[in-house]
Amino acid sequence: MTTGTTDPTQPAPPGRRAVLAAVGVAVGLTLAQVVFAACISAAHDAGRAYLSLYGWDGGWYRDIAERGYHRPAEMTPTDFGNVAFFPAYPLAAALVRRLLGVRTDVALLLTSQLACVGFWTYFQLLLRRWGVPPRRVALAVALIALHPASFFLVASYSESLFLCSVLGFLYWSESDLPGRATLTAAHGVVMTATRLLGVPLAFLPLIRAVLTAPRGQLPRAALRRGDVPLLIALVSCLGAASFFGYCQAHFGEWNLYMRTETVGWDVEPDYLAVLYPSSYPVRPVQFDDLFLEADYVSRLSSPLTLWMLLGLAAAEVWLARRGVGGWRERAALYVCAAALFWVPITSHQARGLGSLIRFSLCVHVLLLLAALHLLTRWGPARWPRWAGLAVAVWLTASAVVLLASAYRFTHGGWVA
Repeated sequence: MTTGTTDPTQPAPPGRRAVLAAVGVAVGLTLAQVVFAACISAAHDAGRAYLSLYGWDGGWYRDIAERGYHRPAEMTPTDFGNVAFFPAYPLAAALVRRLLGVRTDVALLLTSQLACVGFWTYFQLLLRRWGVPPRRVALAVALIALHPASFFLVASYSESLFLCSVLGFLYWSESDLPGRATLTAAHGVVMTATRLLGVPLAFLPLIRAVLTAPRGQLPRAALRRGDVPLLIALVSCLGAASFFGYCQAHFGEWNLYMRTETVGWDVEPDYLAVLYPSSYPVRPVQFDDLFLEADYVSRLSSPLTLWMLLGLAAAEVWLARRGVGGWRERAALYVCAAALFWVPITSHQARGLGSLIRFSLCVHVLLLLAALHLLTRWGPARWPRWAGLAVAVWLTASAVVLLASAYRFTHGGWVA
């Protein structure tokens, strides 16, 4: 990853044809995800098959898009309003609804799928910039597309908008093109207005600038190096800050978002939960009438994600001792991935780690980006056979769980 200065070892900025090719592939991937989910729904007509991707959280977003935020005079577990969801996704869906004249449920799906195109486009452009070979790009795409929660990228959820803004934020923060700071901050505002989890990610360019500062640089020069990244981070946080400001101005409670989550979903943050062994349960496989039990899959994603984090950290230490550099460039990705892992554990540990499989998707994307960047700096010509076998087993198992999860969701069942 670059730090905003020209690097002759990096590929030139993509031309129009390269960008259009990336968009074309992104459209194809998004359509493939939609068709997969629609087919597995087994609906009798195309309209119902498409709308099978609308459900659960989509109802809350629809309420916000149509009626705005509201809460009762007295909040109870059965009547607590709708302020537990950040505004960027329902606002974008309301805009799509007005522009296209479609129903809100359709607008929510179209918004998610347009953002999915943006996500896949930025994903390809980032890997192209880092010089990742086409075969590894294809493998990376498969690892994300077959993630058990990947269908949420085209469902009535905010996953794709969040990931699109995150990768756009990363892409432009590394760019040398004019206006990069403005574009980075714009993506950052959308990122923090989509999810509270975007706030720690807003400081990624600042972390990278500090860690990659030349050794021996004077403190004053180091501070100047972080001026623009710090400004970008502060502007980016305006997305979340504006939502809290709205809650204060409209409801008289800036923290109504947190209170609504507590009343409605029993969310009681435990900031040390990441240290509890109970946050990483490894239990025998649990089944129900629709194959794998949904919360079991979410609970299993917790230790798997932790092992990925620790495994990559161990690989970085091992390679650094052998003279393979670049860990400082990737450290910000690891810090942000750890933050995206820590916050859901903090919030959902007391609730049995439900929904964690969906939150793990964002963590896996960042860890995969870090791993691919690492492989561009180090990579043997030939990998051992067991490595290829391990990847094949992982993809197969992931595809099976994806099939079960998508089937459950498109048939009205709870997944995450």
